Amino acid sequence: MSRLCVALSLACLAVACSANDDGASSDGLAPFKPAAHRGFPQVPARGGVVLAHPRLVSVVASNDSLASDLFAYSDALTKSAWWKSVAHEYGISGFAGSEHVVATEPIAGEMTNAQVDAFVAAAIASDASLAPDGSTIYVLYFPPISSCSGGGSHHPFGKLGDAVARVQRCGSNPPTIASHEIIESATNPSGDGYELRAASPIWTGSVWSARDGEVGDLCESEPTIVEGAYHFDRAWSNAAAAHGKNPCVPADAGAFFDVSVARDWYAVAAGSSTTVKVEGWSSAKKGAWSLAAAIVARHGDGSGSGFSATLSKSTIANGGTVTLTVDAGDIAPGQWALVELRSSATNEDGVTPERHVWPVGFYVSPSAAH
Repeated sequence: MSRLCVALSLACLAVACSANDDGASSDGLAPFKPAAHRGFPQVPARGGVVLAHPRLVSVVASNDSLASDLFAYSDALTKSAWWKSVAHEYGISGFAGSEHVVATEPIAGEMTNAQVDAFVAAAIASDASLAPDGSTIYVLYFPPISSCSGGGSHHPFGKLGDAVARVQRCGSNPPTIASHEIIESATNPSGDGYELRAASPIWTGSVWSARDGEVGDLCESEPTIVEGAYHFDRAWSNAAAAHGKNPCVPADAGAFFDVSVARDWYAVAAGSSTTVKVEGWSSAKKGAWSLAAAIVARHGDGSGSGFSATLSKSTIANGGTVTLTVDAGDIAPGQWALVELRSSATNEDGVTPERHVWPVGFYVSPSAAH
């Protein structure tokens, strides 16, 4: 082989290596590029009131046989890497402590917020060190009850800035909804912390608020995080959202994938339908993933009753498109529906599920054309 041929061969090899270094394939194709898509919202600080160094007080009823396991779950949560991942960017550090209380009374059924407050107050009354101090999250674990929904909620406790979370379970394991309610209690203890609130009418604001708008709510469709023997729910990260990464942390390694649509809300006339283009995107090279559309019932005018949603295809990939068609029956003006576009696949280990949701809203308005 001549010196010229050798030189040309080496030059070609150098070009190929350079292409590989910047992400292109060895066959000279361009580097991977995520398809164009809309950005994620930010969850605003409505005054920024958070529990920056909270104490966790876990309360169980006298008729709860899982007390020791529930206390162990709370203790593990306060020491977890999960907590650091979900709390630090909101100005929240580690826990000041984790206390346990077994109440003298049983829980037999549902409770109003006032009844929850009274139950917790009675449970801690005999120990002055457990009194509200403006930095405490009280978690009331319910035993399984006949009307169990497996859900949870939180609200202010007293007038000092403390919070109380109610946590239901329907089985024999510590409920992961506890982690959801605890991070929300810390980031929004009094209702003026971090929350993406709905506008009035709701379709004049962010559709993401229809998912309830707190940092746990926006990630409730994602699989749980496993740390040691326990499962924790993911929470919204404004920082990750701003950089186009998976906004629900801790995030899985590998390519993130999702879809997006052009707008938050679409008007549709009663007795008619509208069609929306859905675009797939991923942060790195990834094969096609599954896509489904589901109408999620919300309170009041957002029940979704009378609406239907169908997709033209059940798979999508980066740069691909699918058509979403939403039909509205004989629906009164002002009614609306939240449609979740649910992307799902397994992550790089081929086993662990990944699920990501992009919401889109539809409403019936007198001005919607037939």
